[in-house]
Amino acid sequence: MKNLLRLRMEAGMSQQEVAEKAGLNLTQPQIHRYEVGKTTTSIEVVMQIAKVLNTTVENLMGDEENTQWTETINENDGKRSKKENNEEIAFEQNALNLLRKLKYEDRETVLLYLEKLTKEKPPLDYY
Repeated sequence: MKNLLRLRMEAGMSQQEVAEKAGLNLTQPQIHRYEVGKTTTSIEVVMQIAKVLNTTVENLMGDEENTQWTETINENDGKRSKKENNEEIAFEQNALNLLRKLKYEDRETVLLYLEKLTKEKPPLDYY
């Protein structure tokens, strides 16, 4: 999480506060290890920390390329019907629920594969 330290400082929060507000049994030492890049974590934890810091996962991770895609998708949201948006939300929730059923090591494998795919191809909404 390349931007965790900066975003946490901007929010005026301690490592302990981020850990407590994020829940998920996080501890202050874990937040420190994420900040210094000594360990990685699940997408569930990343999403929860992003929520606590009122930012996007892409911004937290320091992935500017994906942030541009997210902005493009968000711009298109106004052009989508409510049904299409609800279907996309349901699809994403299903994917997250499936990830949660996997062992931690398998989650990392899936995330690495998804990262590789997203760097090779633009999202379907692009076309």
